[in-house]
Amino acid sequence: MLFHTPVFGFFLFACVAVAWALANRPRARLGFLLVASYVFYAAWEPRFVVLMAGCAVLDWAGALVVARQPTARRRGVAVAVVAGVHLGLLGFWKYTDFILQALEPWLAEGGAAVGPSGILLPVGISFFTFQGIGYVVDVGRGQVRAETALWRVMLFLAFFPQLIAGPIVRADRLLPQLGGQGHPAPRLRLPDEDFSRGLSLLIVGLLKKTVLADVLAREIVDRVFDLPQMYTGPEVLVAVYGYALQIYGDFSGYSDMAVGMAVMFGISIPRNFDRPYRAASLQEFWRRWHITLSQWLRDYLYIPLGGNRGGRWARDRNLLITMVLGGLWHGAAWTFVAWGTLHGFGLVVERRFGRPARAGWRRAIRVLVTFHLVCFAWIWFRAPSFDLGADVVRQLWTGGWDAAPNLNATMAVVLALGALEQAWPREWGRRVAQGFVRAPALAQAAVLVVALRLVATLDQGGSSPFIYFQF
Repeated sequence: MLFHTPVFGFFLFACVAVAWALANRPRARLGFLLVASYVFYAAWEPRFVVLMAGCAVLDWAGALVVARQPTARRRGVAVAVVAGVHLGLLGFWKYTDFILQALEPWLAEGGAAVGPSGILLPVGISFFTFQGIGYVVDVGRGQVRAETALWRVMLFLAFFPQLIAGPIVRADRLLPQLGGQGHPAPRLRLPDEDFSRGLSLLIVGLLKKTVLADVLAREIVDRVFDLPQMYTGPEVLVAVYGYALQIYGDFSGYSDMAVGMAVMFGISIPRNFDRPYRAASLQEFWRRWHITLSQWLRDYLYIPLGGNRGGRWARDRNLLITMVLGGLWHGAAWTFVAWGTLHGFGLVVERRFGRPARAGWRRAIRVLVTFHLVCFAWIWFRAPSFDLGADVVRQLWTGGWDAAPNLNATMAVVLALGALEQAWPREWGRRVAQGFVRAPALAQAAVLVVALRLVATLDQGGSSPFIYFQF
């Protein structure tokens, strides 16, 4: 079920209605959310429910075993075993074809025929794997207690608003809201303002997905990246800019909807984006883009590798390893490795030679430079292959700049809206949200109806999945 489809709308309405009917029965409400989350996941592929449930059992039992170890060394071994099983499952489902393709020259020499394995990637596995590993590591570090209730760990991993594409939620934030970690299961006592705030985030996320992301994908991005040789320099440049806004609208739209829906169930999960194209450095970009993944990579990969300890060369090595593996996490292809490597080298150079960006024209120049570096890296993230990525770059210079027949007013308006959303002051957005929250229920309903009508109008040729569903 895609968040921006009528089927999911009915599903969400039913879930919210039942959850509020069980407002004074917290355990029953949380049990219902667990069942609803598994039904939501089964709608994609029922057999993968077993995989997700198995991961939950692994985390539940693994955390209990970790907590019972008498020494830090033995806890570390137990954590490594659980994390290794998780990574093994992720590697099998996500990277089998990638590994086979990398080994193809050697396998072919031995007479082995290499072809697609036919393994179907379980939706959301990258996210619930990282969330589960983070929980077990935190138990090993003594930052959270091992949860004794299996069903609570299952809901922690499967909570459907953030199941498919995050945000990646830490155990110390979500488990207490589910009645874990010594906290009583909470009753649903949500102020009207909070419910309206959740609804406003849901609407904003829908509009980001359909007005910004899907329109740009349909009108220019997909066509150019599929056949870049057919387009002129201006069209390719607009497609590169368009993809930067498309992936932002798509992913931040999903995250806004996830946060908004969670609020409507009385649950708080962290925001995942903070106007990333205002960043004046790549380091700042990663503090604003996919925030929960950046924090996860920092706390569970970069710091365990040694972090800033051991001098500049060790720090640079750790940073580069983190970003390369972060790129590989996004997708099983060398183009994603290249994308992560570009960001890794960029961060290393910034750490060596960069200075803090102050306000004024110097910061404005740095924002412009950072945006274009990010856009260049996005080419390799989006391109189906290195050859097509190179064609995109080549067409920017050799495609001619005297014609752009595929650019139109619709794209200009959407690009302007995307740029405005990044540029306008945070206070303006806060005032708009407060205006919606304070508006009468009838006015809020009218805004929702208009948004849904706009979504239906723009939904030409069927709904497109969120980009990060494939990761």
